[in-house]
Amino acid sequence: DMVVLTAFAVVLATLVIQGATLAPMIHFLKLGRQAEVQDELKAARRSLAEAAFQRLEKEGGTEAEAIRTICKDHWTASTDANKTSPLDRRRHLTIAAVLAQRQRLEELRDTDQIGATQYLELQEDLDWKQLSVGSD
Repeated sequence: DMVVLTAFAVVLATLVIQGATLAPMIHFLKLGRQAEVQDELKAARRSLAEAAFQRLEKEGGTEAEAIRTICKDHWTASTDANKTSPLDRRRHLTIAAVLAQRQRLEELRDTDQIGATQYLELQEDLDWKQLSVGSD
């Protein structure tokens, strides 16, 4: 019985040690593809934004112009990590606005200015708005 217990302990310890050190070793040796994946994602996003921008060039009106601006921000998003792109700034401002709206919604509910159904509907609208800008 002692031999089986010892073998089990050795196998278990080996697996735990290997499992605990595998991820740090991959990062240390730079074997991960995180940088490549991020570069591929940026290139694909730029390509998609360029396609949308080219499609919307023919359209007129303020709505089309607003969408073109967003597409242009995606297209020309800065690759410099130290510089904030207009897209990131717009995302952070939108999230800040949604958080302010959530706070006001709570105040309206606390003072009984809106009912439970309206509260839930407005809360869902804010959830969708926050999801649409990609809260990090």
